[in-house]
Amino acid sequence: MLKKLKNTAGLTLVELMVTLLLLSLFSSACLVGINAAFASRRDHIRIGDADILKATLTEAISQELRMCTKIEGETTDSPTIKYEGGLTVDGELQKKAMLSVGDDSEAYKGVPDPEGRLIKTIRDVVVDDKPKDVPYKILNDSAYGEDGLFMIKDLKFTADKDAQKISVEFRIVDGNDVEYATAEFDVYPLNKFDVK
Repeated sequence: MLKKLKNTAGLTLVELMVTLLLLSLFSSACLVGINAAFASRRDHIRIGDADILKATLTEAISQELRMCTKIEGETTDSPTIKYEGGLTVDGELQKKAMLSVGDDSEAYKGVPDPEGRLIKTIRDVVVDDKPKDVPYKILNDSAYGEDGLFMIKDLKFTADKDAQKISVEFRIVDGNDVEYATAEFDVYPLNKFDVK
């Protein structure tokens, strides 16, 4: 009986090590695949979020420019557009405004900054009997993605008086300047506008 037990073969140390090596290789391959799947999912979510932001910004800009009656200054290749339009009371224009990219303190100067948010500035608001420009963000920070992932870059307004249209272009990028979406569209104001 002792002889029979001695002849029964078990796993040798080499066989055990080969088995463990194969298991570790298989596990590593699975982890690489899972990480790639999560990265792909994250990229698709970011692209979707950028497309939503692009559509939201397109709508916000279009709604704002739709009521233009006068556009001031050079608009070609500009990140800022000054305009008049919208509400009138007793034939008197009640709104002068500006769209730009920047932060609240710099928006009225038309200076883009690294924050890359769309700003609307109501110009010549009377505060304490003095005219003042009042800038504010059209969309809150959460609209730009998780932790402010996205920003507007290369915003450009071009006004064509003859065609009565305002062409708008912009890119949506992340903090590393990786492009996620681009937009190019025309706005045809409801009223005939003039370029000053």
